[in-house]
Amino acid sequence: MATPTTGKRRLLPRAERAASILRAASRTFARGGYAETSMDDIAAEAGVNKLMLYRHFNSKHDLYKAVLDEVGLRLTALEHRPATLEGMGAEQAIPEARSTLLATIRVARELPDAYRLLQEHAAHEPEFADIAGDIRARSTLKAERLLEPLIEDPDVRRWAARLVTAVTQEAVLAWLDVGEPERDEYVADRLALMLGHMLGPLRA
Repeated sequence: MATPTTGKRRLLPRAERAASILRAASRTFARGGYAETSMDDIAAEAGVNKLMLYRHFNSKHDLYKAVLDEVGLRLTALEHRPATLEGMGAEQAIPEARSTLLATIRVARELPDAYRLLQEHAAHEPEFADIAGDIRARSTLKAERLLEPLIEDPDVRRWAARLVTAVTQEAVLAWLDVGEPERDEYVADRLALMLGHMLGPLRA
């Protein structure tokens, strides 16, 4: 005879529960924005009571910051890829770029709501604009360093770095809206080629 279900919620390990709450908070903030989202909303989305929520996060501010910190750390971990483009021809640089772009797409795919909060919304939230700005600045600085052996003019190089960063972020966001995960590698390849063609006329 089958054992009747008790209806009790499965107890998750602390780290797993915190991660589940972060995913729920990401979805809720992405839907309603920071100001309009309450801890009650997040608790309901996470399927927990507010007491459980406060066991893991002290405030709504802490939750939003934790969401941004998580996706920011994942993206920052990609900063060493590639280390340099110096001495590389297109046949080497394009695969290097493709690898980094694919890794970025996969972070966005795993944390879609957090990625969207970081790239689209956090910059307009006074309490979190500095966090979003710092992550964007680091991405732009990395692009500028990579372009140094390719573009001599420092003003053009800074402009190109900002352009590459902006195009990449918008391309990833757009792909999250319309693309399927099984085509992520194809899109990373096309985006790498597109950026290569875009920068080609600026090379020293």
